[in-house]
Amino acid sequence: MENRSETGTDLAPRASVVMTVYTDQRFLDAAVDSILTQEFRDLELVIVDDATGDDAVFEALARRDPRIRIVTNPTNLGPAAAANRGIEAARGDIIVRLDCDDIAEPTHVGRLVAALDEDSELGLIGNAVTLIDEADRVVGGQLMPETDLAIRWTILFHNPFYHSSMAYRRSGFEAVGGYKADQWISHDHYLCFALLPLCRARNLAEPLTRYRLNTQGLSTKHSKNARNRTHPIREALWAKLGLTYDLYDDAFARDMTEFIRGHEIAVERRAAAYCKLLRVLRVFLAAARPFERAEDADAARQLAHDLVARMLASPPLRIHEMLRVCSLCWPLDRRAATRAAMRRLAAGLRARLRATGKWLGETAKIEPSPAPPPGVPALPREADQARDIAEKSVEFVLIAEAGILEAQALLLCESIRCFAGAYSRCPITVVSPRSSRRPSVSTLRKLEQMDVEYLPIEIESYCPQYGTSYRIHALAHVERRPGPPIIVQLDSDTIFVAEPDFSLGASSAAARPVDVKGMCTTGPGDPFDSYWRKLCALVGVDYEHLPIVHTTVGGQAVRASYNGGLFVAKRACGLFQRTEDIFRQLVAADMKSWADGPTYNTGTGVLHGEATAYWGTSQAAFSLAAVAGNHSVRILPDTHNFPLNNLAGLSAPDAARLVHIHYHHLFSAGSAEANPILDGTLALPAAISEWLLARLPLQEHPQPTVTTRDLPLDHDALVRTNHDLSLQRDMLVRDRDALRVERDAILASRSWRLTAPLRWALGPFARRR
Repeated sequence: MENRSETGTDLAPRASVVMTVYTDQRFLDAAVDSILTQEFRDLELVIVDDATGDDAVFEALARRDPRIRIVTNPTNLGPAAAANRGIEAARGDIIVRLDCDDIAEPTHVGRLVAALDEDSELGLIGNAVTLIDEADRVVGGQLMPETDLAIRWTILFHNPFYHSSMAYRRSGFEAVGGYKADQWISHDHYLCFALLPLCRARNLAEPLTRYRLNTQGLSTKHSKNARNRTHPIREALWAKLGLTYDLYDDAFARDMTEFIRGHEIAVERRAAAYCKLLRVLRVFLAAARPFERAEDADAARQLAHDLVARMLASPPLRIHEMLRVCSLCWPLDRRAATRAAMRRLAAGLRARLRATGKWLGETAKIEPSPAPPPGVPALPREADQARDIAEKSVEFVLIAEAGILEAQALLLCESIRCFAGAYSRCPITVVSPRSSRRPSVSTLRKLEQMDVEYLPIEIESYCPQYGTSYRIHALAHVERRPGPPIIVQLDSDTIFVAEPDFSLGASSAAARPVDVKGMCTTGPGDPFDSYWRKLCALVGVDYEHLPIVHTTVGGQAVRASYNGGLFVAKRACGLFQRTEDIFRQLVAADMKSWADGPTYNTGTGVLHGEATAYWGTSQAAFSLAAVAGNHSVRILPDTHNFPLNNLAGLSAPDAARLVHIHYHHLFSAGSAEANPILDGTLALPAAISEWLLARLPLQEHPQPTVTTRDLPLDHDALVRTNHDLSLQRDMLVRDRDALRVERDAILASRSWRLTAPLRWALGPFARRR
């Protein structure tokens, strides 16, 4: 396309990019460069000098490119009034905004202009953003509501656009009188509010803007009472729906805003937020909207389905709260609400029957989950609420494959159910990543009896000779699924002997440092220092930003590397996905940590050669992922991930304080003489020792050998089918009995009025059973 602003003619450019500048000019050159290098060339850049006093800076900018035009304010007007002056001087029909500390991707302007050209009713458009810090490091991203209906829903709670992603027609801007000059911070929010009655709106899914989290920015400096500035917008919008706006409690409103943005709400606060959102959503979907189209009906169904699905996947804590949410979800998605209510009722019954030791008796033909051994104290009553909260907050993830790994996995799962205290009822996901090494049917039945989810998947590893690579890929797979907000990754060759401490506070993750130095670096002069510097350069991490940690054995100071036996991470941070991405990068670059493949005696046997050439890289990838994402890692107490095989190198521990033991190969047959627990060197509490000794040594579970004549179908398919059918059969039995009991309980409970829709749905089901 001819660049009319560069030809010297009087023709106006198609688009005008408007940027205002005041005191913070640190990122101005980068912002200007990002506009001048746009693939779409028919534009001008209008920069408003809002009385900075730096005339030389702007004179130099004007000489850089004929498309740059400078507007100078003799006095500081503020960002809104300055933008109004810049747009008044602009010549384009389409106005594109970019703050002077943000960066536009090369296709940013062209994609926005093209979208406006394709739809005459579209008058306001934006896009998703990539979040960067002041050092230009990517720290995250933010998807935005894409459809017109989703944008109108979102603005009921917060601004549905990032200002530096916005473009709009000049005619619409002039029709609403421009930016509100008295709104220095929220003028973009007020403009969106004013434009929506006049046009349709849209956000592109591509992240076409890099939005800087600037500690010197106006939004940061004036973050106190930020929502107070925009209450009038929401008051007016809610009034149009016939609702009374009442979100003046910032914490409560923030819960709903974060949920709409795709984040989780703390389990104890979910019920109130979900109920408010659902009540507003029902009124919103029933109301008329300007510029409606047939496609909006599909968007409305999708919006309702997505919100309901997320709420039911991360439900409130208490059963009466869950039933209240289900009753509000029911008009929006009857099938999902009914199924969720049935499952929650059945789970509540199972929990009560477990507590009384009457687990469905002979009806279900299922044994109870392992009870704590004699001498292990049960949780006191006052811990019940903490246990309920923990159950909804944490998901344990581990690997099981044919052989010794499945024996280790069974022992670990049983230790969680018996000794993990408040976390003993948390979901446990056991992943089988290779069809060629599926666990035996007997193992699957034992996992089922302990209420453990078995997840068979097929993973094509980037480095199949390095067995730990399958764990890296499996964790990324699990992290992408909906689930509790915290993932606890465990090596299968570990056990719990007491309640762990998984509190994260302001941190995004928690782990123990590596046991010994190994392939870590102590700094310049270390044989592995150049390797770590190359790793950092490969993935774009500043080597100097790697924190210092101290090895468990010897306390040697090394650059951050954490032991893979126990990782705790917030699901929303995407740490395991980033770890997988970094691991793929280092494998593609052939960055082996060991040239000669040393020999290691591991929980799965003795490994050497190609199997250990990448030894330690999974831990390095996790460490780099944490730094790349600017996520802090809390160091867990030394009672967690305790290295039993390195006991000789540690000061004598208090065995009664141990929480989580990493035993490596020491529980396998032939290792009794080297096991400090068996020889009395490490004296665990008597009840735990008795429980453990009754299960040692661990025996391998070899896959059964079958012939084609004996097994006409694929063995893996039969295992999965048998397991699935068994689960479905037992679930039907449980649901049937649970519904009968809970139906009678609900009739007499306070939840009767709240579950009116569910009574209609559950009654016929229970009668059919």
